[in-house]
Amino acid sequence: MDAERKILSAIFKPSEQARQFRKQNPSIDSEWDFSRCPVNETSECFFWEYTREIPSIKQWVKKLRASCSDKTFDGFKSAYGRRVMSFDLKRTPQTFGAIFYFAPEWPDNEYAFVNAQERRRRLIPPDSTPKFPSIIQAWPVFAKLYLDRQFFEKLEHAIRETGKPTVHDSTTSSTDAIFNIQWAFPDNRLKKEFAAWLKNNRPKGTWASRRGEGVSLVKQHQRALRHLAAWRLLGKYSLDCETAEELTRKNGKPLYSGQDNWLAAKREAEKRLQGMANFAAGRS
Repeated sequence: MDAERKILSAIFKPSEQARQFRKQNPSIDSEWDFSRCPVNETSECFFWEYTREIPSIKQWVKKLRASCSDKTFDGFKSAYGRRVMSFDLKRTPQTFGAIFYFAPEWPDNEYAFVNAQERRRRLIPPDSTPKFPSIIQAWPVFAKLYLDRQFFEKLEHAIRETGKPTVHDSTTSSTDAIFNIQWAFPDNRLKKEFAAWLKNNRPKGTWASRRGEGVSLVKQHQRALRHLAAWRLLGKYSLDCETAEELTRKNGKPLYSGQDNWLAAKREAEKRLQGMANFAAGRS
């Protein structure tokens, strides 16, 4: 396949190569064009599409489904929904309750393969029933997470290294911290003291800035989906940057312009995929 593409590259211009590739792959747009995804479904689309590329998560979900007789969304959710939603970060490839876990269309099909009406039905938050506990009902699980030996070992290491009772996880861009709150102080003083803590402890390189000019989670996921599109076209389908640029041109504007931008986007997706894979495997 690579040799064939090299021959095509020598004969055809990027625009013609893109036409030839599209002819051979008529459904290719579903692999890179996520622009039609409703804004309120962006995060679900993000997790659905990224996890399609992570073998460890696919294998984990495959094992969950193996013993299920009802191979429907509701059947899967009923069978192992409670386990997935247990918020046990040590065993579960946690993705904020993304619906791909239970979707029989995943991982073989793209997110948009499921019709809009069915997606909306699935996105309705579950009731707080014993089979599907709410976050509030699941608080003992959170307590167990933060009281385990591993956490205290990390905390002890952080205090010894930095003198601060904070544990930062670069994979999830989050920090666990222990505070001593003096409730005798008024709220305005507590707010000022927390603002001072933020100023001294916000890690560099996080999406949001100190002034609050951050990027919303939806925009982060939209950007990450564009990165994934570049990764798929350049890596999975072995296109060169010029052909990918022509292939993705819509209304005269491509997904990315220039080789540097395409390669940078591909690298970002690679880092995110590796981070998610590590997190799922419990190695991060």
